[in-house]
Amino acid sequence: MTQPRVHGGYAAIEGDAVVIRFPLAFMQTAIDGAWGLNVIDKRQKVTDQAEFAKEFCRELNAESENGTTLIHRMADKAFVNMIESGAFGFDDYETAQPSPSVAVNKQSTQGDQS
Repeated sequence: MTQPRVHGGYAAIEGDAVVIRFPLAFMQTAIDGAWGLNVIDKRQKVTDQAEFAKEFCRELNAESENGTTLIHRMADKAFVNMIESGAFGFDDYETAQPSPSVAVNKQSTQGDQS
């Protein structure tokens, strides 16, 4: 599979899982982007890539009081966006008709990487 162009992170289907990747080489770019979008107030510099990556993973996997993580909340936001944009592959639970499973076209799962 050809790797998509990466600008700090991407999602792809690998086997039977959706995998989200943030290459370590792009962590500074990602945190610069957060600063540029006023998500964080003060610009930060990654000084220890391995330590930063451990802390990033810890934060992504940290559970809130109701047991959800940032990954759950990210998926929830993606689901809402999919519903609002009329994405294919799912329907209202009460009216949906089951369909046979088919192999996933991996090329179509990587989104717009332009």
